[in-house]
Amino acid sequence: MFVKDIMSDKIVTVDGNDTILGACVKYRDHRDGCLIVTLEGNLAGVVTERDVIVRTICMDRDPNTTKIKEI
Repeated sequence: MFVKDIMSDKIVTVDGNDTILGACVKYRDHRDGCLIVTLEGNLAGVVTERDVIVRTICMDRDPNTTKIKEI
């Protein structure tokens, strides 16, 4: 088996101005544990499920209003 046999060629992105809840919906819909973050169409970073847990849930932030770029 080769890496190409299990890799996906579709990159899932989320805008840094989207909410954490919006990112969680993409995690669910695409069955991914991390998303590429863009700002104004440019690569800005990566946000992971762990980021959501540690930087949102554990810090008692509201996922409905907290922006991805804030974490």
